[in-house]
Amino acid sequence: MRLTPRDLLTSLLISLTALTSAQEIIPTLGKEFWFGFMQNYAGGSNQHLYVYVSSETGTFGTMSSPLTGWTQD
Repeated sequence: MRLTPRDLLTSLLISLTALTSAQEIIPTLGKEFWFGFMQNYAGGSNQHLYVYVSSETGTFGTMSSPLTGWTQD
């Protein structure tokens, strides 16, 4: 089976697309992170939010919610 120039061009474009999308991964390493959650549940008061923090080495930090006055080491 012989590949046509169109087949070769299609294969090349697919390969380049895969390579460029792999480079768009944003690293999550750093010292300071900000994130927020919009209100999305208006049910009962038994609501929980879990945040997991991990590190390659021993670390420490503080999580806080300035609008509610909550803080946790």
